[in-house]
Amino acid sequence: MDYDALTSAIAFRKAEAQQIQTAIDLVCENAANRHAATHPSGANRSAWSPPAWNRYVAAAVKMERLYGARLRRLYQDIQTLERLASLPHTARAS
Repeated sequence: MDYDALTSAIAFRKAEAQQIQTAIDLVCENAANRHAATHPSGANRSAWSPPAWNRYVAAAVKMERLYGARLRRLYQDIQTLERLASLPHTARAS
């Protein structure tokens, strides 16, 4: 196995997983804050009301149905590729 190809594949899958996670976070935070007069930062979650948290969780459940299987597969692929990259016989470019 080529080490550079493995690390490239790992980076690609990590980037894809991060993009999906960012999209999920945005959708969930928008759902939570949809009734807010001003759009509070997601970082201020301690100020959210119980209904806002309920909207966040409901959106998270919907997003899990859409993207959960893909994210699980990406993380599984990443683990497998990282194990392969760590093997002593993996060819590294000099």
